[in-house]
Amino acid sequence: MFRTVRCFIAVIFLTATSSTIADDLPREHIRIVAPTTPLWAKENGLGIAPELFSKLQESLPEWTDIEIATLPLNRAIASYAIHHSDCFIGGDVTLFRHLYPGALIASRPIKQSSILLLTLQSKPIINQLSALEGLSVGIPEGTHRLAIDLLEKHGASTVKARNFPRLKKLIELGRIDAIAGPDLTAWALPKLHYDERFKLIRYQDTLHCHDNKTNRALIKSIDPALEALKKAGYIGRLLERHTTAAHVSQ
Repeated sequence: MFRTVRCFIAVIFLTATSSTIADDLPREHIRIVAPTTPLWAKENGLGIAPELFSKLQESLPEWTDIEIATLPLNRAIASYAIHHSDCFIGGDVTLFRHLYPGALIASRPIKQSSILLLTLQSKPIINQLSALEGLSVGIPEGTHRLAIDLLEKHGASTVKARNFPRLKKLIELGRIDAIAGPDLTAWALPKLHYDERFKLIRYQDTLHCHDNKTNRALIKSIDPALEALKKAGYIGRLLERHTTAAHVSQ
């Protein structure tokens, strides 16, 4: 099951370049899929990604008709791979090329992310790579390939699970020693702790789209709008608000 948010966008073009784009393109329906992870979206269609694109619509050109769909991660990737969705939000180009090898274009970074290592509060915090030797580390589907390579390089074995609730159950049962997860998912895993200064890897989350004329025009419009929201502090406040709300609900 998924929820969608339809965004009808109208704005007056201010430059000759953008006017040319509008003249060349008829009104286009663009489907952006967001994975239902603690970072991006909830199953009810709410979350960071839907809110962000609802705000972005105020600055996008009038030819765009954007639909935001929220799906579980594996279904979101499949939706993009079979071209049922035009764009996918999350991860960087290195990660996404591992998940989907086809031709794509990407926006400027939306936010910086990192992979943390979480352990039960009754166990030592992992704050150095040498501590990984012999450990079993749980990873969710879609984990950055560079993180997996680094874990294995330093002697850890990896156990893949569909989602974070499953990983939490595995660590509580003692079947894994730690969980590797993006920084903004840490609040979704109570009773675990981590050293926020120790990042397994860092990467930039972006919007990935199939490479075609419409999506190139979309990215060209989204990039300056993203930069403007960053400079205005909107994206930082959005992330902070969702993180704080999740902490309170635990």
